[in-house]
Amino acid sequence: MVKLVPIQVSVTGAGLDNKVVDGVFISYDVDNIPSAAATIHEATPAGEGKSKTENRRVLVSAEAEKMKQFQAAAFNGSSEKVSIKVDPFGHGYTGSILGPQRKVFSSYYQNAVQLVHALQEANSYLPHIYALSYVKTNEQTEFVNETYTNVFSMLKKLLEKRHEDFDALIRATSFKDAVSKKNIEQIHANNLTVFPIIAKICDDSASKGGNTYEGFADLPEESKRVINTSIFNTLKSYLFSTQGQMLPILLEIGRAFQSFFVPPITSDSEYGYFKSNRERLADGLALPLEITGTTFTSSKLDNRPLQQVIVAGQPVSVTNANSGGSENIYAFLGDNTTYMVYPENPPKENGNNMPLPIPEWIPASLYTGSITPVVQSRELDINKRSEKRSELSESLKNKLTGPISNIVKEFAETAYKTTALASYSALVNCTLNFSIIPGQTYNVSDEDGNALFSGFLQGINHNISGLSSSLSASTTLSFNSVKFTNFQPPT
Repeated sequence: MVKLVPIQVSVTGAGLDNKVVDGVFISYDVDNIPSAAATIHEATPAGEGKSKTENRRVLVSAEAEKMKQFQAAAFNGSSEKVSIKVDPFGHGYTGSILGPQRKVFSSYYQNAVQLVHALQEANSYLPHIYALSYVKTNEQTEFVNETYTNVFSMLKKLLEKRHEDFDALIRATSFKDAVSKKNIEQIHANNLTVFPIIAKICDDSASKGGNTYEGFADLPEESKRVINTSIFNTLKSYLFSTQGQMLPILLEIGRAFQSFFVPPITSDSEYGYFKSNRERLADGLALPLEITGTTFTSSKLDNRPLQQVIVAGQPVSVTNANSGGSENIYAFLGDNTTYMVYPENPPKENGNNMPLPIPEWIPASLYTGSITPVVQSRELDINKRSEKRSELSESLKNKLTGPISNIVKEFAETAYKTTALASYSALVNCTLNFSIIPGQTYNVSDEDGNALFSGFLQGINHNISGLSSSLSASTTLSFNSVKFTNFQPPT
């Protein structure tokens, strides 16, 4: 049975004085900035008591003046802050007014404001200016003696180092004119004001998201230093090679390391954080819902299941295989590529294989090698040659071994499990619920306790309308990687 709850919504901000709130819409989606909107109308319209024509003229003139005020505020960086609070849930959202909409007709008037979250400010951080220090410093050895276990801690460390080195490095850099140098200095000064947001995202990602790959912690110190240097160079490539905005760059880095971004929600995080894709596969939290409607979808059009993910590295080389002009018995050994597969023994043999390159941040020195034959072909008769070729062919079926293989296995397993279920989704409409956070896996059941599915919550929308007339309130949940009624994909 649906429980009736009295709802109170307050929308506050100086520009909303003399306004009546008609409705609010709040949205949180993985890998996106939270957004909100409020529809409002004047408590006392400017043209009240006048004819329709006079009313329209007064309203148009008044609203044009208000838009001028919004425009001036936007250009001087003082866009008005608006806060939404929904009780009894205690849920709050604060954002700056962006893109107000004013619609005025003879008998129709609507006022809407879009609210952008403070996270948006992170996009004014422009990392590309530190490419000059990327060139000036020895990027190969800069962090060679450092060992970390979390990529986002490394990202913060890298940017902090660039800030520290900036003054000295800009003095050593040639510019075509003073204006260019001054511009770079201004961008750097602005970056420093925004960096606390990025630092907070990195800190929360390290603490809430855990290790990017669990296998990092098990690497020998020397291997850890080698892979750290490679990861730092990968981060530099993403950060300093283009003039893109910071949040899209962070999302690209997250995808490169199989991570997703949890948007900031007041009770959970100020600016959001990254978590490993393995969280999509975690045991679900119980989520009983008062459901008002559902849409279940499968976009899968191929009846062949995903059989294996194959992560391929570089070929193992055979050195001195034909010394002394002898016949090369190693010429037909085939593909000597290092690789990792998941699952190793798939239950079906008629499925699709998905090849993936080994991650760019894993250096080849940790998973490739060479073999020098101790017996040359001229020393073997024809039968022995065939036997030796088979022996070497088997030895060069070189699955990744050693500590690095655990990381690659995590990579392959995560790719397999997320891809296998990617086409199955569920959209659930339910009574208003602010206790749910996207970026979690939930076991969804109805109000009678019937288990429905387990799925990863990709996004959540809250919609409250009719606050000044007939109230309607609901929450819409968007799930993917859905497993219906405890179905388990083969592994």
